[in-house]
Amino acid sequence: MAFGISVCRACIASDEAYKLITKTAAKEEYLLQDADFARLGYITRKNPRKEGWNDMKLYLRAQLRDVSYARFGGEEGLLVRRRMFGAGERS
Repeated sequence: MAFGISVCRACIASDEAYKLITKTAAKEEYLLQDADFARLGYITRKNPRKEGWNDMKLYLRAQLRDVSYARFGGEEGLLVRRRMFGAGERS
């Protein structure tokens, strides 16, 4: 169990929180930095775009959301940061 949780197949299939997301997409969506990923579990998969590229790291969306909310003070804080990021003020 890379993510340290047990979830039934029906929940995995129906709940967006249990979907997997690449590290690159997670950085963009949740405005996380490399250090934020240090304690999170992940699984690796071959990169479907090009065989010679590095394996993809896939993270659990629910865990990424929790880290992001903790960093930015909840959903509202993340939304404010996204607006700032859109204006080119990411930090």
